[in-house]
Amino acid sequence: MKNKCLVKISQILLIAIGAGLILTACSQPLPYIPITALRQINPAAPFSRVVMGLVGLVFLVAGFSLVKFLIQFIGLVGGGMVGLYLAELVFPTAGYASIIGFVIGGIVGISIAIFAADVGIFITGILVGISLAQQAWPYLEGVEAPWYGLIIIGILGGVLTLFLFKYWVAALTSLIGAPLLGMALNLQPGYWAVLFIAGVLIQTLFSRQRAGAGV
Repeated sequence: MKNKCLVKISQILLIAIGAGLILTACSQPLPYIPITALRQINPAAPFSRVVMGLVGLVFLVAGFSLVKFLIQFIGLVGGGMVGLYLAELVFPTAGYASIIGFVIGGIVGISIAIFAADVGIFITGILVGISLAQQAWPYLEGVEAPWYGLIIIGILGGVLTLFLFKYWVAALTSLIGAPLLGMALNLQPGYWAVLFIAGVLIQTLFSRQRAGAGV
């Protein structure tokens, strides 16, 4: 019962965070932020740090309970961002077009995530693959990732997601939980990796126990 309550609270907070990002994206362009800059985000209020820590902990140890919601959420945001980009491409001077494009794209994205779960899972793999490529490529090659590199790595991420779904759920939710808990505890980014690995191991162990119990 307590676990379900924490999951519900995490869902509500994730929606609130997503809504804030949506409003920000629709109001003005967002600059590129390297992953190391996330270390500079330090919640001012102790309450904020407690909330971030609890949400991060839930994602680290019980992410498998959030997977359906997470896929739908990613479908909503991913589809919305695609719609927003296309709307700005077609109607660059119409400010309202971005909002309409995001809403239409979000509806399409969440519909795909709900009625075609495998497609939704594949899309999450593509989005995370592209995101990781954008972060890693400048460090490896010294330049921004080319569009064809993003496409190749994105598709590879989608395919791996379908074949390694159980581990993908653990990795994806731990990837969300580790920075949240790390920032709440004011840890250096290097320790986030430790939290990430711990989350993957814990969830994999729980998943095997649930499978053995027939849950």
